[in-house]
Amino acid sequence: MVSMKKTRKTFIICFIISFLLWFFPFIIRILFIDTIDKLIHSSADEQHTTLNIVAEITEHLNNNDKWSAFCLVFFNNLKVCFINIFGGILLGLGTLVSLIVNGFFAADTFVTLHQNGMSINKILAHTLPHSIELIGIWLSGAIGLNIAKIFIDMMKNDITPTYLTIKFLLLMSLIMTLIILIASYIEIYISIK
Repeated sequence: MVSMKKTRKTFIICFIISFLLWFFPFIIRILFIDTIDKLIHSSADEQHTTLNIVAEITEHLNNNDKWSAFCLVFFNNLKVCFINIFGGILLGLGTLVSLIVNGFFAADTFVTLHQNGMSINKILAHTLPHSIELIGIWLSGAIGLNIAKIFIDMMKNDITPTYLTIKFLLLMSLIMTLIILIASYIEIYISIK
């Protein structure tokens, strides 16, 4: 039987790991701009998808269709969170890859904006107000890593998760969804004028 205290401790550890899995590629991308630029152009499919989403959001905003832009941002971020959560079923491999890729491409967005002439202060002014979405993404990573741990415990030790553990992870999923919802609202209706 796993206590609630141990469940919370495990979740906090998974949250820190989730943050680090996102943060290290983010920093690497920022620090090694020129070297990585050559690699990115060889794997342009991921970047192209990201640019398509940004282009769609911009198009909706140019047409004064903030609701569609909001939905696009919300569901795109929610998709990332679901990939993180359900990546836990693959023993955390899907979560691991998703966090690394998202950290890298978040930094790539910063780098691209800066290379196109936007100052660091302006980039931060536009992104910091809604960057709470990152907390939602890291929470989803922690949930996915917790699910991976549950599966590993079930295989190794024949330990099934308690009702409280499942309830806790569902609560964290609800909090994650609310954070993503609020961040999407801030991004479209407050940050972008």
